[in-house]
Amino acid sequence: MAETTPLVPIRALRRDEIVTQYGAVTRAGGEVGAFRKCPRPSDHDGLSAMVGRYTAEEASLLVRGRPSGTPEDDRVRYSTVARLHDQGFVVTHKPSRKNPNHILVTHSRHGVVWPKDLEETFRMCFDVTVEGGG
Repeated sequence: MAETTPLVPIRALRRDEIVTQYGAVTRAGGEVGAFRKCPRPSDHDGLSAMVGRYTAEEASLLVRGRPSGTPEDDRVRYSTVARLHDQGFVVTHKPSRKNPNHILVTHSRHGVVWPKDLEETFRMCFDVTVEGGG
């Protein structure tokens, strides 16, 4: 039986905390589509990310629960809780046994259903520099 991290208490996030979003490039899609730009229809709670700064390798372990089979395809990008809040996004700590630093991102006006222009606003909250790619 695999050892799991105990569930940590939910906590308030500080504005200065780093947010890491993990993405993976698909061979068919190239760089385009590496990161989710809005919650999927099945994401009833919001868009997943992590509080804290993680490398692509570390993020892959947390998200997938195992090392990536194709580390050259893993990507991470960074924002802060403040940048997201300032654009109306709500960032909520939602720890899981697999990832005690898991967070959910929703929008104060749109919840988990985002119009197209909000997808671009979300993207602009993140640094242009993307780390990863083997």
